[in-house]
Amino acid sequence: RAAIGNPWLLKNIYNQMKDCPQEFEPDAGTKVAMALRHLRLLIELKGEAKAVKQMRKYLAYYLRGLPGAARCRQRLYALTTEAEIKTCLHNYLLTIGSGA
Repeated sequence: RAAIGNPWLLKNIYNQMKDCPQEFEPDAGTKVAMALRHLRLLIELKGEAKAVKQMRKYLAYYLRGLPGAARCRQRLYALTTEAEIKTCLHNYLLTIGSGA
Protein backbone atom coordinates (compact mmCIF):
# COMPACT_ATOMS: atom_id res chain seq x y z
CA ARG A 1 0.00 0.00 0.00
CA ALA A 2 2.82 2.41 0.75
CA ALA A 3 3.95 2.18 -2.88
CA ILE A 4 0.63 3.52 -4.21
CA GLY A 5 1.55 6.87 -5.71
CA ASN A 6 5.17 6.28 -4.72
CA PRO A 7 6.61 3.55 -6.94
CA TRP A 8 10.11 4.84 -6.08
CA LEU A 9 9.69 3.37 -2.61
CA LEU A 10 10.51 -0.10 -3.90
CA LYS A 11 13.81 1.10 -5.40
CA ASN A 12 14.67 2.83 -2.13
CA ILE A 13 13.99 -0.36 -0.16
CA TYR A 14 16.11 -2.36 -2.59
CA ASN A 15 18.97 0.15 -2.23
CA GLN A 16 18.82 -0.07 1.56
CA MET A 17 18.98 -3.85 1.40
CA LYS A 18 22.10 -3.56 -0.75
CA ASP A 19 23.65 -1.14 1.80
CA CYS A 20 23.33 1.72 -0.64
CA PRO A 21 21.95 4.59 1.45
CA GLN A 22 21.14 6.67 -1.63
CA GLU A 23 17.45 7.48 -1.45
CA PHE A 24 15.54 8.93 -4.38
CA GLU A 25 12.88 11.52 -3.60
CA PRO A 26 11.13 12.58 -6.81
CA ASP A 27 10.20 16.20 -7.39
CA ALA A 28 6.68 17.32 -8.29
CA GLY A 29 7.34 17.14 -12.03
CA THR A 30 8.54 13.55 -11.78
CA LYS A 31 5.53 12.54 -9.71
CA VAL A 32 3.11 14.17 -12.14
CA ALA A 33 4.84 12.54 -15.13
CA MET A 34 4.52 9.13 -13.48
CA ALA A 35 0.87 9.79 -12.59
CA LEU A 36 0.12 10.67 -16.21
CA ARG A 37 1.88 7.52 -17.39
CA HIS A 38 -0.21 5.54 -14.91
CA LEU A 39 -3.35 7.22 -16.29
CA ARG A 40 -2.44 6.42 -19.92
CA LEU A 41 -1.83 2.76 -19.08
CA LEU A 42 -5.11 2.55 -17.16
CA ILE A 43 -6.96 4.11 -20.11
CA GLU A 44 -5.49 1.46 -22.43
CA LEU A 45 -6.69 -1.22 -20.04
CA LYS A 46 -10.14 0.06 -19.05
CA GLY A 47 -11.11 2.89 -21.38
CA GLU A 48 -11.11 6.59 -20.59
CA ALA A 49 -14.31 6.92 -18.54
CA LYS A 50 -13.53 4.07 -16.12
CA ALA A 51 -9.82 4.90 -15.95
CA VAL A 52 -10.35 8.55 -15.12
CA LYS A 53 -12.85 7.72 -12.41
CA GLN A 54 -10.52 5.12 -10.86
CA MET A 55 -7.43 7.28 -11.27
CA ARG A 56 -8.80 10.10 -9.14
CA LYS A 57 -7.90 8.29 -5.92
CA TYR A 58 -4.43 7.37 -7.20
CA LEU A 59 -3.73 10.96 -8.18
CA ALA A 60 -4.28 11.95 -4.56
CA TYR A 61 -1.50 9.54 -3.57
CA TYR A 62 0.88 10.90 -6.20
CA LEU A 63 0.31 14.45 -4.96
CA ARG A 64 0.55 13.65 -1.27
CA GLY A 65 3.03 15.89 0.51
CA LEU A 66 3.44 18.37 -2.33
CA PRO A 67 2.79 22.10 -1.78
CA GLY A 68 -0.73 23.20 -2.67
CA ALA A 69 -1.79 19.63 -3.41
CA ALA A 70 -5.07 19.82 -1.48
CA ARG A 71 -6.53 22.40 -3.85
CA CYS A 72 -5.35 20.46 -6.90
CA ARG A 73 -6.89 17.24 -5.55
CA GLN A 74 -10.24 18.99 -5.06
CA ARG A 75 -10.21 20.02 -8.72
CA LEU A 76 -9.14 16.58 -9.91
CA TYR A 77 -12.08 14.85 -8.23
CA ALA A 78 -14.51 16.70 -10.51
CA LEU A 79 -12.76 15.98 -13.82
CA THR A 80 -14.01 13.41 -16.29
CA THR A 81 -11.48 13.27 -19.17
CA GLU A 82 -7.80 12.62 -19.65
CA ALA A 83 -7.37 16.05 -21.25
CA GLU A 84 -8.89 17.78 -18.22
CA ILE A 85 -6.58 15.89 -15.86
CA LYS A 86 -3.52 16.75 -17.97
CA THR A 87 -4.49 20.42 -18.01
CA CYS A 88 -5.13 20.48 -14.27
CA LEU A 89 -1.79 18.84 -13.45
CA HIS A 90 0.07 21.07 -15.90
CA ASN A 91 -1.46 24.16 -14.29
CA TYR A 92 -0.60 22.81 -10.85
CA LEU A 93 3.06 22.44 -11.82
CA LEU A 94 3.10 25.97 -13.20
CA THR A 95 1.55 27.25 -9.98
CA ILE A 96 4.20 25.68 -7.76
CA GLY A 97 7.00 26.58 -10.14
CA SER A 98 8.06 23.09 -11.21
CA GLY A 99 7.49 23.70 -14.91
CA ALA A 100 5.77 21.12 -17.04
